[in-house]
Amino acid sequence: MEINLSKNRAAENLVDYALRLGFSVSVVYEGEDDLTKSTNFDEISEAMYACDDIILEFYDKESEEYQGFAYIVINAGELGTEVSDYSGNQNQWAEWLDEWSDKYMNNFDFYGDKQTF
Repeated sequence: MEINLSKNRAAENLVDYALRLGFSVSVVYEGEDDLTKSTNFDEISEAMYACDDIILEFYDKESEEYQGFAYIVINAGELGTEVSDYSGNQNQWAEWLDEWSDKYMNNFDFYGDKQTF
């Protein structure tokens, strides 16, 4: 599956990719209510910006089986979002995260700017 090039911020791009794979997404952050297993992109995006550092957890929409996580840093202003860590290489069941990362980094840098080669 290809990434959505219209969503250049890393976290939003990752959420879009996960939803298109058929996953639900939980937004987890300390000290606030969590958003649990949503499939609504707008709802997830809003929850992501409630805190500076969050964890996205991914679940199969049908079986609710855990599909991995991503640690997200929300940067100020125009800097966008960074995916600073994720459950990829160490977990076979999260290979989709490695695939997303490769596709994203072939098009955008960490701050969502177009890569020029």
